[in-house]
Amino acid sequence: MAPDVVMNNSSTKFVSVTYFSEREFAKLKRREILKRNISRKLFNVAPEVFLSTPLEFSKHTKSPCWFVNVTTGAAPELRCLPYFYLMGMPKCGTTDLFAKITRHPSVVRTLKEPHWWTRRRVGRSRRGGDSSASTMWYQLSLFNISSENQFPALPEVFREIHPGIKLIAMLREPAERVYSDYTYFRKTSVSPTQFHLVVIESIRKFQTCTREMSARMCIPSPGARVTLGLYAVLLSDWLEVFPRDQILVLRLRDWSANCTGLLPTIFQFLEIEELPEELIISFCTKAPANVNRRRKEPMLKKTAQILREFYRPYNEELATLLQDKRFLWLD
Repeated sequence: MAPDVVMNNSSTKFVSVTYFSEREFAKLKRREILKRNISRKLFNVAPEVFLSTPLEFSKHTKSPCWFVNVTTGAAPELRCLPYFYLMGMPKCGTTDLFAKITRHPSVVRTLKEPHWWTRRRVGRSRRGGDSSASTMWYQLSLFNISSENQFPALPEVFREIHPGIKLIAMLREPAERVYSDYTYFRKTSVSPTQFHLVVIESIRKFQTCTREMSARMCIPSPGARVTLGLYAVLLSDWLEVFPRDQILVLRLRDWSANCTGLLPTIFQFLEIEELPEELIISFCTKAPANVNRRRKEPMLKKTAQILREFYRPYNEELATLLQDKRFLWLD
């Protein structure tokens, strides 16, 4: 009996990535090697995925699973893609949320962050699923070698492969997030003054970029990664493709304050069985996972003011997008 839910499956294999011309694409369609009714533009974003996954999955698992070698005489091999994704964001509690979700007996715990769909799909890794915090934002850089494919494509790939997918985003007040993110990924201690200078330069580069391109196209940036706090820009790409009831958006503040109240809601969203209250409590009393415990000085007040002013219009857009004033972060 296959497991109900597979977060990701490292044994899933795909063919090599290739860019297909109009003639080559037409040949695939004519020979019915590609049976999906998709454009060449979308196909060239992830040809190895579209050529390696079936049009229909097994009806015996919640995850999109299928068997290969069913007609060759070899032993059939089960392959699965994730049923749901923790798609963001970095330093927003996704590791802790993942740890508690995967304690549910119907969820198979595997590697949390293979980043297969984002950083590693083209290249080293061949992992079939992804519960990485990069899924929501890194897709903006998931462009093919052809200039015609310069569009945020990952949501459309997901919809074509698995239209019933469940997506969870965990968000944090963006000024807090970027400071935690910056200090966490530095091998040496960071002074608040140093962080202040990096923030100013990062915002300057972003604003320079937006004189020529949209905010969406300017999000991938080095430095302090301040642009990862533009949640409204990021989520809008997903909400244009998936209905609102397939995307659960949480706040780290609420999760930290009320795990026992939110975890049953998350299981309900995932459509997996309810658990007894005592089990929920036992899950939630476990110490939070992957907390940034590195000692750091408080952010400078002037830095916090600059960041909050920078994020303010995007927070307002987010609150409107989600119809929820909590995402103004006024608490």
